[in-house]
Amino acid sequence: GNQVGDVLASTTTSITGDYSLALPSGVDFSGDLVLRITGNSGTSMSAQVVEQSVDINPISQYILDKFIEDGTELASLPVNDVVALTGKIEEFDLTAAPGTDLTAMLDQLEAEVGTFVDNQITVINSVPGDGSTVAGNWKLFSFSVGFHDSEGQGFGTYAIDMDSSSFAVADSGNGSIELTESGYEGVWTNAYSGGGLDVESEIGSGEDTFPGSVDADGNIVVESPFEEELQTVDTQVDVDGPDYGWRWPPSTILIDDTGSGNSKFAVFQDAGARYLTTDTNNDGVKDAVDPNAKDGDEVSLQALFLLKQGTGMGAGSAQGSYGMVNYSVGVGSLQFGEISSEVGIVTFDGTNTVDIASNAVEEIRIERSYGQGINLNATTTLDPTSQSLGYSVAANGEFAVLENQTAVLEGQVSADGSLIVAVAHDETVDNKGDTDPSNDEITNSSNDIRTFVKLGSGLQSVDLADSTYDLRPLIQNAESSGRQAIFTLSRASTIVFDADGGNAVITPSDRGIERDNDGAEIQAIAVETPQAMQLPVQVSGNGHITMEDANSGVYIEGYVAEDTSMFIGRVYITDPQSANTSEDLGLVVGIKQ
Repeated sequence: GNQVGDVLASTTTSITGDYSLALPSGVDFSGDLVLRITGNSGTSMSAQVVEQSVDINPISQYILDKFIEDGTELASLPVNDVVALTGKIEEFDLTAAPGTDLTAMLDQLEAEVGTFVDNQITVINSVPGDGSTVAGNWKLFSFSVGFHDSEGQGFGTYAIDMDSSSFAVADSGNGSIELTESGYEGVWTNAYSGGGLDVESEIGSGEDTFPGSVDADGNIVVESPFEEELQTVDTQVDVDGPDYGWRWPPSTILIDDTGSGNSKFAVFQDAGARYLTTDTNNDGVKDAVDPNAKDGDEVSLQALFLLKQGTGMGAGSAQGSYGMVNYSVGVGSLQFGEISSEVGIVTFDGTNTVDIASNAVEEIRIERSYGQGINLNATTTLDPTSQSLGYSVAANGEFAVLENQTAVLEGQVSADGSLIVAVAHDETVDNKGDTDPSNDEITNSSNDIRTFVKLGSGLQSVDLADSTYDLRPLIQNAESSGRQAIFTLSRASTIVFDADGGNAVITPSDRGIERDNDGAEIQAIAVETPQAMQLPVQVSGNGHITMEDANSGVYIEGYVAEDTSMFIGRVYITDPQSANTSEDLGLVVGIKQ
């Protein structure tokens, strides 16, 4: 990041900001050739000289800073990658308020595109892997929560979405792969700030094929370009064309391998802008997005689990003790919502029965009620009952928990049996006192995602000594003021265990979205200067792990995998100074470096 050698050439801009410089003899375009402009106030901005025409602006400064922060070797950086990344950031069409200084503009860029740029730089710096290591059939589970706003109109929605898809992955050579979707099912719920729910579900055969890549660490990357789409029209109703259209900026989904090659995980932020439409050819039909009529934003954070399917599997593929971590989100038509998480140990007998002992499952629940104000109610309970349920595992590892021969959870056992992921949707229907289903109203809707980590024996804190784990959380916050947030951490956020594993240090860097109330505008979150937290660590013999920092109110509880390559847990954060004014609850995955 520091200048090496003397200034090679200099000039003065014209009054319009134009400039021209002769490239010195023997100097070529490169990632470590930097152009710097300094104003009369002494403020400077820089850009990498990777093409003949170079604009110097906050975007060019931001990209250079990010390459340096991420430890990129600038001299070996392909110039085309810099050009491509710059173009993708410009497609986000970010604008700062008039009079905004450079520091504020760089902060806005970090909040809006920081995660995307971090992922892009990780991909640029990665070494291509062997596509044959990920070839085969996979099951993808997506669990997302999000906000929609209405561009200052005081209206918003809270979205809870969940879907599962089957994919075939083929090796295309040189680290390239091709993914073909063969089936999907999902349920999408919007709770409106003015009251009411909209719940939609769909089952499909799948039809998409798209490219991806795999790196030397087994991480899978899927990139999407800038997209624009008009709302699907019911021609019998909207004879004048769709009222809305969407624009989605480019995205990079980096799904990290968890260490076994059989399961991968990511937290991905998906964002789109909603626009009114316009009639461009005066034929009476609205046929395009009106870029001057932005109508709102739709932003969500998604937890993605990708599990490899096996062959010749059966009930014995899930056998022994597993650490269960559940994350559930529910909403109601009367503006009642709740977030809950359960942690406990379950035992699969390897034939057809799964047992849960009494007092083995602990639940934390945050209830958010509406009325004259926002009331929070956080509770922690142990389930005093024991349960014995059925389960089944198909030949490809598809999994179900059965109650009275009916599936109450459906999911996938990874090919090596080290991880199970299952999902469930539940809803309450008011039939309005008659038998006409067209009058039915869904009054409550909830989505659950459950993970089961295969446990070993004899694990102690010392087994985590001198280990570093990347942290991938999905956390929701609710405050009594009405503020809400959904956030994760940057790719640089880690938890580092000390020499005996008895303490760990987290350096969190928040990324996500927030709003002041249910109808307020969505704002991006980026905390770049976090305070490190030290958490005492306790690990029991079966891999049950707890970490707590009483000063900050952070509490993590979950399970370490048998080979210590990963852990899955819940994270609970409460305001230690004032009960039930600010509560956070989420799912967290730690992946060993």
